[in-house]
Amino acid sequence: PGGAERPREELVMGLVGRFWTPRGDLGRRVTAESFRAGPPPGQALAGWNFTVEARGGGRSELRTETRVWCAPDALLRFRLYWLLVRPGSGLIRRSMLRAIRRRAEQASGRRT
Repeated sequence: PGGAERPREELVMGLVGRFWTPRGDLGRRVTAESFRAGPPPGQALAGWNFTVEARGGGRSELRTETRVWCAPDALLRFRLYWLLVRPGSGLIRRSMLRAIRRRAEQASGRRT
């Protein structure tokens, strides 16, 4: 992952750990320096962003993306884990985006 968070346009969150274990073995706080350094051996580094882009007419588009960088010795474990959790992860993400849309529309008094 490159770049940095853009205030008022993008929010980025990061996690590092062994996501494929029962507890995830989540590690230290993830910073921009963590992303530049890469994942520690046996672990994966994940970045999750939310980006807002103005679309005109008072409308905005919210997008989200997850990127994962695995240490070479963790790549196979993460791929197997992702095969299992990917469908549920997509459902959760779409549900979350719909909920954000509803709240934004309620706050603005607008419905599309």
